[in-house]
Amino acid sequence: MRQLLGSWFTSWLTRYQKSVLGIDIGTTSVKVLQLQKLDNKYHVLDYSCIPFAVEPHTEVLLNSPSDISNAIKIALTHTQYNQKTATICVNSSTVMTKLLLLDANTLPQEIEENVLILANQYIPYQLEDINYDFEVLGNNPHTPDQLDILFIAAHHENVSAKVAIVANAGLRANIVDIDIYALKNACSLLPEFIQRSVDHQTIAIVDLGATHSSFTVIQNDQVLYTREQEFSSTQLLTPFLTTITNEIQHSQILFTSSNPSSTINSIFIAGGCATLPNAAKVIEESLEIPTYIINPFTNMTLARSVDKNALYMMAPTLTIACGLAIRSLHD
Repeated sequence: MRQLLGSWFTSWLTRYQKSVLGIDIGTTSVKVLQLQKLDNKYHVLDYSCIPFAVEPHTEVLLNSPSDISNAIKIALTHTQYNQKTATICVNSSTVMTKLLLLDANTLPQEIEENVLILANQYIPYQLEDINYDFEVLGNNPHTPDQLDILFIAAHHENVSAKVAIVANAGLRANIVDIDIYALKNACSLLPEFIQRSVDHQTIAIVDLGATHSSFTVIQNDQVLYTREQEFSSTQLLTPFLTTITNEIQHSQILFTSSNPSSTINSIFIAGGCATLPNAAKVIEESLEIPTYIINPFTNMTLARSVDKNALYMMAPTLTIACGLAIRSLHD
Protein backbone atom coordinates (compact mmCIF):
# COMPACT_ATOMS: atom_id res chain seq x y z
CA MET A 1 0.00 0.00 0.00
CA ARG A 2 2.84 2.41 0.89
CA GLN A 3 4.49 1.74 -2.48
CA LEU A 4 1.24 2.38 -4.36
CA LEU A 5 0.64 5.60 -2.41
CA GLY A 6 4.19 6.75 -3.10
CA SER A 7 3.80 6.05 -6.81
CA TRP A 8 0.47 7.90 -6.96
CA PHE A 9 1.87 10.84 -4.99
CA THR A 10 4.91 11.16 -7.28
CA SER A 11 2.64 11.06 -10.31
CA TRP A 12 0.39 13.72 -8.75
CA LEU A 13 3.37 15.99 -8.07
CA THR A 14 4.53 15.59 -11.67
CA ARG A 15 1.07 16.46 -12.95
CA TYR A 16 0.40 19.43 -10.66
CA GLN A 17 3.24 21.88 -10.22
CA LYS A 18 2.89 24.83 -7.88
CA SER A 19 1.25 27.89 -9.35
CA VAL A 20 3.27 30.98 -10.25
CA LEU A 21 2.41 34.62 -10.64
CA GLY A 22 3.49 37.01 -13.39
CA ILE A 23 2.97 40.71 -12.63
CA ASP A 24 3.19 43.34 -15.35
CA ILE A 25 3.31 46.86 -13.89
CA GLY A 26 2.28 49.13 -16.73
CA THR A 27 1.85 52.88 -16.96
CA THR A 28 -1.85 52.87 -16.09
CA SER A 29 -2.64 49.39 -14.71
CA VAL A 30 -1.32 46.22 -13.14
CA LYS A 31 -1.81 42.93 -14.95
CA VAL A 32 -1.57 39.73 -12.92
CA LEU A 33 -1.64 36.19 -14.29
CA GLN A 34 -1.58 32.95 -12.29
CA LEU A 35 -0.31 29.89 -14.19
CA GLN A 36 0.40 26.28 -13.39
CA LYS A 37 1.98 23.37 -15.27
CA LEU A 38 -0.60 20.60 -15.71
CA ASP A 39 0.40 17.40 -17.55
CA ASN A 40 3.24 19.36 -19.21
CA LYS A 41 0.76 21.96 -20.46
CA TYR A 42 0.20 25.45 -19.16
CA HIS A 43 -2.96 25.90 -17.12
CA VAL A 44 -4.53 29.30 -16.44
CA LEU A 45 -5.77 29.49 -12.86
CA ASP A 46 -6.77 33.14 -12.78
CA TYR A 47 -5.95 36.64 -13.98
CA SER A 48 -6.76 40.23 -13.14
CA CYS A 49 -6.18 43.70 -14.56
CA ILE A 50 -6.46 46.56 -12.06
CA PRO A 51 -6.10 50.22 -13.14
CA PHE A 52 -4.52 52.83 -10.92
CA ALA A 53 -4.82 56.60 -11.00
CA VAL A 54 -1.79 58.50 -12.24
CA GLU A 55 -1.22 61.96 -13.66
CA PRO A 56 -0.32 61.95 -17.38
CA HIS A 57 3.38 61.98 -18.24
CA THR A 58 4.54 61.40 -14.66
CA GLU A 59 7.05 58.80 -13.56
CA VAL A 60 4.68 56.21 -12.10
CA LEU A 61 7.21 54.32 -10.00
CA LEU A 62 8.43 57.48 -8.30
CA ASN A 63 5.12 59.27 -7.80
CA SER A 64 2.55 56.52 -7.27
CA PRO A 65 4.23 53.44 -5.74
CA SER A 66 1.56 53.03 -3.06
CA ASP A 67 -1.21 53.15 -5.69
CA ILE A 68 0.52 50.38 -7.61
CA SER A 69 1.02 48.26 -4.49
CA ASN A 70 -2.67 48.68 -3.64
CA ALA A 71 -3.63 47.65 -7.18
CA ILE A 72 -1.56 44.49 -6.80
CA LYS A 73 -3.26 43.74 -3.47
CA ILE A 74 -6.67 44.08 -5.11
CA ALA A 75 -5.55 41.83 -7.97
CA LEU A 76 -4.40 39.17 -5.50
CA THR A 77 -7.85 39.06 -3.90
CA HIS A 78 -9.19 38.15 -7.35
CA THR A 79 -6.65 35.39 -8.01
CA GLN A 80 -6.64 33.63 -4.60
CA TYR A 81 -2.87 33.26 -4.91
CA ASN A 82 -1.39 31.44 -1.92
CA GLN A 83 2.32 31.76 -2.74
CA LYS A 84 4.60 34.58 -1.60
CA THR A 85 6.67 35.10 -4.75
CA ALA A 86 6.10 36.69 -8.15
CA THR A 87 7.99 37.38 -11.37
CA ILE A 88 8.18 41.00 -12.46
CA CYS A 89 10.02 42.94 -15.15
CA VAL A 90 11.76 46.22 -15.80
CA ASN A 91 11.43 48.32 -18.91
CA SER A 92 13.97 47.63 -21.65
CA SER A 93 14.75 51.35 -21.91
CA THR A 94 16.29 51.19 -18.41
CA VAL A 95 18.48 48.20 -19.26
CA MET A 96 21.83 47.88 -21.01
CA THR A 97 22.53 44.75 -23.04
CA LYS A 98 25.85 43.84 -24.63
CA LEU A 99 27.05 40.84 -26.59
CA LEU A 100 30.46 39.87 -25.24
CA LEU A 101 33.06 37.43 -26.58
CA LEU A 102 34.84 35.15 -24.14
CA ASP A 103 37.52 32.53 -24.67
CA ALA A 104 35.73 29.19 -25.13
CA ASN A 105 38.34 27.47 -22.94
CA THR A 106 37.36 29.54 -19.91
CA LEU A 107 36.56 27.28 -16.95
CA PRO A 108 32.87 27.34 -15.90
CA GLN A 109 33.73 28.67 -12.42
CA GLU A 110 35.70 31.54 -13.99
CA ILE A 111 33.11 32.67 -16.52
CA GLU A 112 31.32 35.20 -14.30
CA GLU A 113 34.53 36.87 -13.17
CA ASN A 114 35.76 37.22 -16.75
CA VAL A 115 32.37 38.44 -17.97
CA LEU A 116 32.43 41.22 -15.37
CA ILE A 117 35.93 42.25 -16.42
CA LEU A 118 34.78 42.53 -20.04
CA ALA A 119 31.48 44.21 -19.19
CA ASN A 120 33.14 46.83 -17.02
CA GLN A 121 34.42 48.48 -20.21
CA TYR A 122 30.85 49.27 -21.32
CA ILE A 123 28.87 49.88 -18.13
CA PRO A 124 28.45 53.58 -17.28
CA TYR A 125 28.08 52.74 -13.56
CA GLN A 126 30.11 51.11 -10.84
CA LEU A 127 29.51 47.37 -10.61
CA GLU A 128 28.18 47.73 -7.07
CA ASP A 129 25.46 50.06 -8.40
CA ILE A 130 23.94 47.59 -10.87
CA ASN A 131 21.93 44.39 -10.99
CA TYR A 132 23.23 42.15 -13.73
CA ASP A 133 22.72 38.79 -15.37
CA PHE A 134 24.32 36.98 -18.29
CA GLU A 135 23.62 34.03 -20.54
CA VAL A 136 26.08 31.85 -22.43
CA LEU A 137 24.59 31.67 -25.93
CA GLY A 138 27.13 29.21 -27.32
CA ASN A 139 30.13 29.35 -29.63
CA ASN A 140 30.37 32.35 -31.91
CA PRO A 141 29.49 31.21 -35.47
CA HIS A 142 32.38 33.18 -36.97
CA THR A 143 35.02 32.50 -34.30
CA PRO A 144 34.19 29.10 -32.75
CA ASP A 145 37.03 29.43 -30.25
CA GLN A 146 35.05 32.16 -28.53
CA LEU A 147 31.73 32.12 -26.67
CA ASP A 148 28.89 34.56 -27.23
CA ILE A 149 27.80 35.96 -23.87
CA LEU A 150 24.68 38.10 -23.54
CA PHE A 151 25.27 40.52 -20.67
CA ILE A 152 22.38 42.49 -19.17
CA ALA A 153 22.67 45.25 -16.59
CA ALA A 154 20.25 47.66 -14.93
CA HIS A 155 20.91 50.40 -12.40
CA HIS A 156 19.99 49.14 -8.96
CA GLU A 157 17.41 51.87 -8.32
CA ASN A 158 15.38 50.87 -11.41
CA VAL A 159 15.13 47.30 -10.14
CA SER A 160 14.69 48.10 -6.45
CA ALA A 161 11.75 50.44 -7.17
CA LYS A 162 9.65 47.61 -8.58
CA VAL A 163 10.89 45.08 -6.05
CA ALA A 164 9.75 47.46 -3.28
CA ILE A 165 6.33 47.88 -4.88
CA VAL A 166 5.59 44.14 -4.88
CA ALA A 167 7.10 43.83 -1.40
CA ASN A 168 4.62 46.42 -0.14
CA ALA A 169 1.90 44.24 -1.65
CA GLY A 170 3.13 41.30 0.45
CA LEU A 171 5.13 39.49 -2.24
CA ARG A 172 8.78 38.81 -2.97
CA ALA A 173 10.12 39.25 -6.49
CA ASN A 174 11.87 35.93 -7.09
CA ILE A 175 12.75 36.83 -10.71
CA VAL A 176 13.18 40.24 -12.34
CA ASP A 177 13.03 39.94 -16.12
CA ILE A 178 12.94 42.48 -18.98
CA ASP A 179 9.66 43.31 -20.71
CA ILE A 180 10.84 42.55 -24.26
CA TYR A 181 12.08 39.09 -23.22
CA ALA A 182 8.75 38.42 -21.51
CA LEU A 183 7.03 39.33 -24.79
CA LYS A 184 9.32 36.95 -26.66
CA ASN A 185 8.59 34.16 -24.17
CA ALA A 186 4.85 34.56 -24.66
CA CYS A 187 5.22 34.65 -28.45
CA SER A 188 7.15 31.38 -28.33
CA LEU A 189 3.81 29.65 -27.61
CA LEU A 190 2.28 30.79 -30.91
CA PRO A 191 2.40 28.34 -33.86
CA GLU A 192 2.79 31.24 -36.32
CA PHE A 193 5.75 32.61 -34.36
CA ILE A 194 7.36 29.18 -33.96
CA GLN A 195 7.18 28.47 -37.70
CA ARG A 196 8.68 31.83 -38.62
CA SER A 197 11.45 31.36 -36.08
CA VAL A 198 12.25 27.95 -37.54
CA ASP A 199 12.40 29.57 -40.99
CA HIS A 200 14.87 32.18 -39.62
CA GLN A 201 12.52 35.01 -40.49
CA THR A 202 12.85 38.50 -39.06
CA ILE A 203 9.93 39.18 -36.71
CA ALA A 204 8.72 42.42 -35.13
CA ILE A 205 6.91 42.32 -31.79
CA VAL A 206 4.97 45.52 -31.11
CA ASP A 207 3.58 46.24 -27.65
CA LEU A 208 0.85 48.89 -27.94
CA GLY A 209 0.26 50.30 -24.48
CA ALA A 210 -2.01 53.10 -23.32
CA THR A 211 0.67 55.78 -23.38
CA HIS A 212 3.61 54.30 -25.29
CA SER A 213 4.61 51.58 -27.72
CA SER A 214 7.65 49.35 -28.02
CA PHE A 215 9.00 47.88 -31.25
CA THR A 216 11.28 44.85 -30.93
CA VAL A 217 12.87 42.86 -33.74
CA ILE A 218 13.73 39.17 -33.26
CA GLN A 219 15.84 37.02 -35.55
CA ASN A 220 17.22 33.55 -34.79
CA ASP A 221 15.79 33.87 -31.28
CA GLN A 222 17.92 36.96 -30.60
CA VAL A 223 16.81 40.55 -30.03
CA LEU A 224 18.30 42.63 -32.87
CA TYR A 225 16.65 45.96 -32.19
CA THR A 226 14.27 47.67 -29.82
CA ARG A 227 12.72 51.12 -29.74
CA GLU A 228 10.13 52.84 -27.56
CA GLN A 229 7.86 55.75 -28.39
CA GLU A 230 5.44 57.72 -26.23
CA PHE A 231 2.04 58.77 -27.50
CA SER A 232 1.61 62.51 -27.11
CA SER A 233 -1.73 64.31 -26.76
CA THR A 234 -1.32 65.79 -30.26
CA GLN A 235 -0.90 62.35 -31.78
CA LEU A 236 -4.17 61.21 -30.23
CA LEU A 237 -6.07 63.89 -32.17
CA THR A 238 -5.69 61.80 -35.30
CA PRO A 239 -7.46 58.45 -35.78
CA PHE A 240 -5.72 56.19 -33.30
CA LEU A 241 -5.08 53.19 -35.55
CA THR A 242 -3.57 55.50 -38.16
CA THR A 243 -1.25 56.91 -35.49
CA ILE A 244 -0.24 53.41 -34.42
CA THR A 245 0.35 52.25 -37.99
CA ASN A 246 2.46 55.29 -38.80
CA GLU A 247 4.51 54.74 -35.68
CA ILE A 248 5.13 51.08 -36.53
CA GLN A 249 6.15 52.07 -40.06
CA HIS A 250 8.54 54.70 -38.71
CA SER A 251 10.14 52.13 -36.38
CA GLN A 252 10.41 49.72 -39.30
CA ILE A 253 12.22 52.33 -41.40
CA LEU A 254 14.64 53.11 -38.57
CA PHE A 255 15.39 49.41 -38.15
CA THR A 256 15.99 48.70 -41.84
CA SER A 257 18.18 51.81 -42.19
CA SER A 258 20.56 50.37 -39.59
CA ASN A 259 20.08 46.76 -40.82
CA PRO A 260 19.83 47.09 -44.63
CA SER A 261 20.16 43.35 -45.21
CA SER A 262 17.14 42.53 -43.00
CA THR A 263 13.48 42.72 -43.97
CA ILE A 264 10.68 42.34 -41.45
CA ASN A 265 8.60 39.35 -42.51
CA SER A 266 5.80 39.48 -39.95
CA ILE A 267 4.45 41.56 -37.08
CA PHE A 268 2.99 40.36 -33.78
CA ILE A 269 1.09 42.92 -31.72
CA ALA A 270 0.36 42.94 -27.99
CA GLY A 271 -0.89 45.45 -25.44
CA GLY A 272 -4.26 47.00 -24.70
CA CYS A 273 -4.49 48.85 -28.02
CA ALA A 274 -4.10 45.55 -29.88
CA THR A 275 -7.67 44.76 -28.80
CA LEU A 276 -9.06 47.63 -30.91
CA PRO A 277 -11.39 46.37 -33.65
CA ASN A 278 -9.55 45.47 -36.87
CA ALA A 279 -6.16 46.51 -35.44
CA ALA A 280 -4.24 43.66 -37.11
CA LYS A 281 -6.14 44.07 -40.39
CA VAL A 282 -5.45 47.82 -40.62
CA ILE A 283 -1.74 47.39 -39.86
CA GLU A 284 -1.36 44.47 -42.29
CA GLU A 285 -3.09 46.25 -45.14
CA SER A 286 -1.19 49.50 -44.59
CA LEU A 287 2.28 47.97 -44.24
CA GLU A 288 1.71 44.90 -46.44
CA ILE A 289 3.25 42.67 -43.77
CA PRO A 290 1.40 39.69 -42.22
CA THR A 291 0.22 40.85 -38.79
CA TYR A 292 -1.04 38.77 -35.87
CA ILE A 293 -2.62 39.65 -32.55
CA ILE A 294 -0.84 37.79 -29.76
CA ASN A 295 -2.92 35.29 -27.83
CA PRO A 296 -0.62 32.95 -25.88
CA PHE A 297 -3.53 31.11 -24.26
CA THR A 298 -5.01 29.23 -27.23
CA ASN A 299 -3.29 25.93 -26.35
CA MET A 300 -3.63 26.30 -22.57
CA THR A 301 -6.19 24.65 -20.36
CA LEU A 302 -8.32 26.92 -18.19
CA ALA A 303 -9.65 26.67 -14.65
CA ARG A 304 -13.43 26.41 -14.46
CA SER A 305 -13.64 29.92 -13.04
CA VAL A 306 -11.87 31.42 -16.09
CA ASP A 307 -14.17 32.57 -18.87
CA LYS A 308 -12.50 31.63 -22.18
CA ASN A 309 -14.00 34.44 -24.25
CA ALA A 310 -13.14 37.09 -21.66
CA LEU A 311 -9.57 35.78 -21.36
CA TYR A 312 -9.07 35.79 -25.14
CA MET A 313 -10.34 39.36 -25.31
CA MET A 314 -7.75 40.33 -22.69
CA ALA A 315 -4.96 38.18 -24.15
CA PRO A 316 -2.90 40.97 -25.82
CA THR A 317 -3.04 42.99 -22.59
CA LEU A 318 -1.81 39.98 -20.58
CA THR A 319 1.06 39.06 -22.92
CA ILE A 320 3.90 40.36 -20.74
CA ALA A 321 2.37 38.90 -17.57
CA CYS A 322 2.11 35.56 -19.39
CA GLY A 323 5.74 35.67 -20.49
CA LEU A 324 6.80 36.41 -16.92
CA ALA A 325 4.80 33.52 -15.50
CA ILE A 326 6.27 31.16 -18.11
CA ARG A 327 9.77 32.30 -17.16
CA SER A 328 9.03 31.48 -13.53
CA LEU A 329 7.78 27.99 -14.41
CA HIS A 330 10.97 27.31 -16.35
CA ASP A 331 13.30 28.35 -13.51
